[in-house]
Amino acid sequence: MNYRRTVTETVINILKDNLKPFKIKEYFNGNINEIGQSQLPCICVVKLSSTPLQGPTGMDKRQHSILIRVIYNKKDEFGKSSNDFMLQKTLEKLMEGIDVDTGEYATASVLGILRRNFTLGSLVCNNNVEITYTDNPDIPNNYLYEARANCVFDEILTVTPRA
Repeated sequence: MNYRRTVTETVINILKDNLKPFKIKEYFNGNINEIGQSQLPCICVVKLSSTPLQGPTGMDKRQHSILIRVIYNKKDEFGKSSNDFMLQKTLEKLMEGIDVDTGEYATASVLGILRRNFTLGSLVCNNNVEITYTDNPDIPNNYLYEARANCVFDEILTVTPRA
């Protein structure tokens, strides 16, 4: 049996096509336990949950909770003369950057990509996206700094009637 592309595969393909200016080295479908420094920066697209709900007659509405993790190496900041934490600015631009000319989300930002591709085939990106930034201070000798976007995608599926 052939299966269509999953939600995470769809999101990864759209991000790959649009985030070229940020030179992302790897895209992972799912959470990766260990990330080598040579693989950074990378993006992990993780499906957290799927909730089938009764939709209109003959249809189901499925909600997919997706986490997009953009991970950078903090060591890239070592030795820079600026007082600013440039990695924070880079991640903010990548996740939610605003185009100075249009005042809209930048076309090469995660939010810009999700909003511009609001309908991803049979998927619709919910309006609510939560973005957080963390360096995971609980992990000893941690060299990772990441931004996380929690998204919900809604999907309508046809349900074959009972015979």
